[in-house]
Amino acid sequence: MIKVPSHLIRTARVLLGYLLGAGVVKTITHLLKYSVGRLRPHFLSVCQPDWAALECATQDAGALLAAQRPLYVTNYTCAGNHDLFEGAEVEERVLQSRLSFPSGHASFSAQAMTFVALYLQARMAQAKRGSSSPRRRRRRGDDLYSSWLWRSFAVPFVQFCAAAFAAFVSASRVSDYKHHPGDVLAGAALGVAAQAANVVWVLRLFEPGEEEKKGGEGRRRKQENKYRDYNGENS
Repeated sequence: MIKVPSHLIRTARVLLGYLLGAGVVKTITHLLKYSVGRLRPHFLSVCQPDWAALECATQDAGALLAAQRPLYVTNYTCAGNHDLFEGAEVEERVLQSRLSFPSGHASFSAQAMTFVALYLQARMAQAKRGSSSPRRRRRRGDDLYSSWLWRSFAVPFVQFCAAAFAAFVSASRVSDYKHHPGDVLAGAALGVAAQAANVVWVLRLFEPGEEEKKGGEGRRRKQENKYRDYNGENS
């Protein structure tokens, strides 16, 4: 019978857990897009409506405001921007221009950043607690994560780079007129919340593993035995 190395099992578990969180974020994002929608900032450029056929009017805003407010235009037809797109792509672009909320790029980059940051933090916490023996620490890679250079520079640097990349992606969606700021903030919040819940409550990366529990139980018994021996010698 082939025995699968424990580090391969842990790696597969982490990868599958990440894919689970990413899939949940992607699914919720698409559900919100097609149920809520919202017009993108560049909607008019993509839609190219017949301006002559639009019925623009105003209505009384009330005595308190003493002004006229414009009516929302709900009856219009998009001709599509044939200067930029061709064939079936025209209709597809018009459809996508209605799906601004929430930002898929922001939600996906935020969930990836959250997973990377929390995974590294969990490994450092795991290394700080320590394993039951130097052999287990080397096999699990805890010596690397517990080193001063990795703990003080490498891990914070990687976490910062992940956060900076997610922030850049989110900001670029606003600067490229693909999303409103609220769409980006909602997408980022969704990605962070979903992946954080996945790491903490589904994968439980911050909880001690079986080897740590066994190692801790062994150390506790040794301490109890030493305490009994000490009391026996002094009694």
